[in-house]
Amino acid sequence: MRKRKILAATLFSAVILGVLISLLTAGQRHRPAAGPPERITFADSRQFVSALVYVADAKGFFREEGLELLFRESPSEKDSLQAVVEGTAQLAAVSSTPVVLNVLKGEEVCVIVTIADSDRYTRIVARKDRGISGPDDLAGKRIGVSIGTNAEFFLDMYLVFHGVPLKGVHLVDLRPGQLVDALLSGEVDAASLGDPFAGILESRLGSGSLVLSEEGIYKMNWNIAARKDFVHNNRGRIRKFLRALVKAESYSAKRH
Repeated sequence: MRKRKILAATLFSAVILGVLISLLTAGQRHRPAAGPPERITFADSRQFVSALVYVADAKGFFREEGLELLFRESPSEKDSLQAVVEGTAQLAAVSSTPVVLNVLKGEEVCVIVTIADSDRYTRIVARKDRGISGPDDLAGKRIGVSIGTNAEFFLDMYLVFHGVPLKGVHLVDLRPGQLVDALLSGEVDAASLGDPFAGILESRLGSGSLVLSEEGIYKMNWNIAARKDFVHNNRGRIRKFLRALVKAESYSAKRH
C-alpha cells in the first residue's frame, strides 16, 4: 500500500510539472537581462547528477539570464529539500523520493524540472569479508542507508526483487558522507548509496568490495524542486533558471 501511495504521488507530481512548465513558458518571449541579478539560494548535496547546474554556473549562463545562484551545501538530498521546506533555500536538487514523502506529509513542494535520470546511479556496496557474495547474503546484515532518500527506496526495491525479507535486515540511518566511514570501519556490512560516495567506497575497498545493483527495477530521477508558493510568486526567476539550464544542456551536448 505504501508503494502504491508513493507511485500515485509521483504521477501527481508529474502532472503538476507538466502544467507548471506550460504556465511558465506559454506566451513568454525571452528578453535580455537588465539591472542587478536576482538571487536564488540553491541547496545541493554536491552529487554528479547536479552537473547541469554546475555547468550553467561555471559558464556564466545564470548571470546571462540575470540570476545569481547562491549554493547551500547539504549533507544529503533530504536535507536539501528540508532547506526549501524551511525557507532557507528556494530551490533544491533532489530525487523523487524525498519530494513524494514530503507531499504525503502535506508539504507544499513540487518538481520544476528533471535534469538527470539513471537506473545505475544508486547501488549497494558490500564487504566481502562479512560473508556477502550475493543478494541473499544481505539477510541479517547491518546495511547503512540515508532514510527517506532514493537510496532507501532502491534498497527496498532491491530486497523485494531478490526475495530478501525487509524485516530480516538491520538498517542504520546515516548521511551519505557518514556511510563511507561506517563501511570502511566495519560499523555496517553494506551501504546503499550513489556517487560520488559509492565510487569512493569501491576504490577504497578494492577487491574486498562487492557491488550489488539491478538495472530496471528502479530509475532515479534527479530533479529541481521548490515550494509551490515560491514558484507561483517568482515565475520570472524560474524562467531564467530554466533558460540557463537549457543553455548548459546545449553546451554540454556540443562538448560531447
